[in-house]
Amino acid sequence: MRACKDAGHFVFGPPIAPTHPFYKRLDALGRTIEGNSRARADSRPKVVGALKDAMANPWYRTIAP
Repeated sequence: MRACKDAGHFVFGPPIAPTHPFYKRLDALGRTIEGNSRARADSRPKVVGALKDAMANPWYRTIAP
């Protein structure tokens, strides 16, 4: 987990374009709209990559339903 300057609790999720109606609400759970937007854009590919790696792990497949 990384700390992202100016990012609050809306840091997790897909990137949102500035033209999207929800964009202006990215600061509702702390910090700034721009900080949460940057953090989302930066973290999304890393989170997806980590999940794909975990799902590809043979050990995980033996315990997953």
